[in-house]
Amino acid sequence: MKRFGATTFFGGIVAILIAFTTYDYWSSLKSSERRDEDAKVVQLKKSELTEIEIKSATEIKKFKKADGVWKIESPIKETADQQTVLTLIESLTSEKIIETVKEGDGQSAFDLNVYGLATPLFEVMLKAGPANETLKVGTVKAFEGSLYGQINDQKKVVLFSSAWDLLLTKPIKDFRDKRLYRGAIDTEFDHITSETNGATGSQDHRFTLVRKGPTWALQSNRPTDALDSENVKAWLEQIKSLRGIDYVEPPAVFGKGQTVETTKLTLTTEKQAPFTLIVSRSKANFDDFQAQSSDLSGGLTAHVSISKESAESARLQQDAFYNRMAPFKFNPKDVARVVFDDPKTKKHLDTKVDPTKPDVLMERLKSLEAVRFLGPADHAVKPSSSLRLYNSAGGLVFELAWGEPVIETATADRPEARYLQVRTNLSTQLIGVAEKQIEDLIK
Repeated sequence: MKRFGATTFFGGIVAILIAFTTYDYWSSLKSSERRDEDAKVVQLKKSELTEIEIKSATEIKKFKKADGVWKIESPIKETADQQTVLTLIESLTSEKIIETVKEGDGQSAFDLNVYGLATPLFEVMLKAGPANETLKVGTVKAFEGSLYGQINDQKKVVLFSSAWDLLLTKPIKDFRDKRLYRGAIDTEFDHITSETNGATGSQDHRFTLVRKGPTWALQSNRPTDALDSENVKAWLEQIKSLRGIDYVEPPAVFGKGQTVETTKLTLTTEKQAPFTLIVSRSKANFDDFQAQSSDLSGGLTAHVSISKESAESARLQQDAFYNRMAPFKFNPKDVARVVFDDPKTKKHLDTKVDPTKPDVLMERLKSLEAVRFLGPADHAVKPSSSLRLYNSAGGLVFELAWGEPVIETATADRPEARYLQVRTNLSTQLIGVAEKQIEDLIK
């Protein structure tokens, strides 16, 4: 019985020690967390901030949050780039006091002039609802570029990191919203018009796409091939996500007197005003692109520089929306006879095939892919060579006809290309096909 009592006693002691150790650990952890929080320059919660003002000798930058959106209030009034403001907030609220340099009551305790705080380099005001905080950053630098600071007119001088200089000198242009499209991402446009003018080495282009339910079609007064609607939808997603790099201020728009090539997109829907996007390219420097849009601050009078990749995604022509394999998509199981005629090589073939057995020619035909869509097939020179596939009843399953090679000279956008102009009974257009693909068919 005594032995049991002793065991119970010592077990209790161990339990108390474990509890104490656990308490001491969590207490130390919480004390450390409190010290970290107390060391932060900004005590307001970043999620509750509603106003930021950064005052210097030359300007006042002011941002205000309304309905969940940050806006620039000064020195200009417009919607801010949300991510840039949030990055600024994250940086400000994560900065910590390096150390307290001087502390005391009364002006005799320390002279603000010594630290450049009597006339500060920056004065930062932060608001979170009714709560606010004011920070002063002195004009005098300490060791390693650190800055003297004062928080809420407290009777002490603290040391801020050199990062504050970079954070607070960020120009207002970096906070401007550079999104070219600012409407709802899920907006379904019904009508797209693209106009390219001033193109170098090619004709000007204009085409219109129309949405019919879930599918898109090319608006034309003559029959056209069906579009790949998924290509159109993917393109629209790219258009909606376009962003400029920086605002370009007049009169520096491509330089005085420069000629440009422009692509103008007009996207419309019954529910809202049209969205207009204009992408311009300098003919003096073909890698220099600028964009305007009806959604930019200032509308179409504002210009932003834009990357070559972004510009090219907006400047697609109608052939980008066709299915490149659709002109050759026949069913090999329907083919019972092959007729080939090539006057150039004097080759002629007329043979039966077994639709139930694999065939090398059928496999090569299935792999054909258009490299160009060249417009209505009836305006081209009549091709001289042909390949025809018939079914067992003598009906035409597939017809492929081609002529002499075409050499397409190089442009600023693409290198020189060599291809054959091809017609098929499955396409209303003349198609460019790589010469080697056709050569492989008739080996």
